[in-house]
Amino acid sequence: MLGREKVITPDDVRGEYSTLEEAILAHNWPALSESLGKFVFMLLPSTAGISEDDRYIEDHPSLKGRAMFVQSEPGAPHAAFLLFDNSILRKEEIKAAVRKGYLVRSRADIETYEAKVNDMTRARAAFESGAQVISTDFFKPGNRYGTDYFVKMPNEKPLRINPVNGQK
Repeated sequence: MLGREKVITPDDVRGEYSTLEEAILAHNWPALSESLGKFVFMLLPSTAGISEDDRYIEDHPSLKGRAMFVQSEPGAPHAAFLLFDNSILRKEEIKAAVRKGYLVRSRADIETYEAKVNDMTRARAAFESGAQVISTDFFKPGNRYGTDYFVKMPNEKPLRINPVNGQK
């Protein structure tokens, strides 16, 4: 069973700030040494985002008492986790959001295009953008399209120093 001590929650990040976004913009994430071995849960709704009247947020301002961060937009009191799927077109936006303190998720591939044509352009852009979470459907060699396409960390390790904000 996963205990509370193994999870970084919105309450952990918000601390004494009045909103989660204020804490994010103040870079109030736990230090790396306090975060190792812990999980961060992020809710990706099937729509473009979650509104203030969503049941997960309802009666939980700035996600108080909640275990998961929620995909949001800057300016929302619960904003901490942003989604920018297209790292090619939005690389500079991603970099700016990372510099501000947001946790950003992007994609190394969309649908199966990159795997079919063995194109690493989007994956490289995602890694260069500084997005902390990069999703792929192709995380190991071998795919049904007969190409060499698969995504791995640029340094071939499970973690790396963020290219945008360094060791923060």
